[in-house]
Amino acid sequence: MLFRSILYTPNDPDYNSSVDFKWYLNVIQAGKAWDIQKGNPNIKVAVLDNAIDINHPDLKSKIVAKIDLANNDSDPTPPKQDWEWSHGTHVSGLVGAATDNGVGIASIGFNISLIAVKISSDSTSGKTMSFGYQGIVWAADHGANVISMSWGGGGYYKTGQNVVNYAYNNGCVLVAAAGNDGNSSALYPGDYDHVICVASTNINDIKSSFSQYGKAIDVCSPGGSRGKGIYSTVDIPYQNYGYMEGTSMATPIVSGLCGLMLSEDPTLT
Repeated sequence: MLFRSILYTPNDPDYNSSVDFKWYLNVIQAGKAWDIQKGNPNIKVAVLDNAIDINHPDLKSKIVAKIDLANNDSDPTPPKQDWEWSHGTHVSGLVGAATDNGVGIASIGFNISLIAVKISSDSTSGKTMSFGYQGIVWAADHGANVISMSWGGGGYYKTGQNVVNYAYNNGCVLVAAAGNDGNSSALYPGDYDHVICVASTNINDIKSSFSQYGKAIDVCSPGGSRGKGIYSTVDIPYQNYGYMEGTSMATPIVSGLCGLMLSEDPTLT
């Protein structure tokens, strides 16, 4: 008699309707992880990004703290609905979209909680993460177990390392994108000490053509490829879900997994 492994299947309709919507979860064998652990809401992953739609139907039940550091208020919602400003919303869904709720997508983080930290000024196009390092400190001071950073730039700064050290010494797991320039140049915060630097792989589980590579990389994760992106939450008129690709997408999958791991064993360092 052939016995098949039990793989937990959440009831989210997009997860069950097309493999294109969940291929990245298949690659990392998320179902096997969910058979063991479905996430603890007391574990919080802070998403530091341009903006996060806190009213998205697949996110609003998951956000336990929020801040707009650029405007100094508690509303991290994008100033307008377009693809650029949807970056943080897309990332948030990959970390911890509400799962098994009969709505939209599933996420590797399943039941973990989200902290939404907006780090871009409304006057920009949504590409400039001006308040990223302030966001690290704020997240560390407001109970984040994991800090997810899908952004970066060139140049080492001692102040940046000191900020990372502060969060690390407060028990935070820091995760950052390696970059999408397709070379071995190190970007920061990804290459600071105590940060997990994430490169991108495609549907065949090999390096995405655009992904950074080299000594800075700590781990790889699905980030897609041109024409085969990652499906997640967005803030677009008449559209709640869509595709993006990049190490920006690979990073939150790792962050959500870290949240799942800490749910199973909160003593992990």
